[in-house]
Amino acid sequence: YIQNVKVTQENFDVELVNASGSSFALDTASSFVSTIGAKVVRIENTKEFQDKTMVFAKSDSYTAVYLAKIFDCDINDRLEDENEREIKIVIGRDFVEKYFE
Repeated sequence: YIQNVKVTQENFDVELVNASGSSFALDTASSFVSTIGAKVVRIENTKEFQDKTMVFAKSDSYTAVYLAKIFDCDINDRLEDENEREIKIVIGRDFVEKYFE
């Protein structure tokens, strides 16, 4: 993927949560996000594993839709009290199966 001007202009913050169980997933996902021009502001691992990758966003912004296409997943609504300018991507086991197995 290469930098996308619309993604850069929208200027969303992206939070990555690794729920895949793989230590390699976060580096690869972070690389995907930053190379298209989005800003990764938070990275964390969780022990609550998940099968499917999911994008959480307050709106169907261009950036959210584009990230959902890159990660081949659906967009889910963020909670009302969460930041409108932040997109959260939870990396699931499907991401690891696609890129590391």
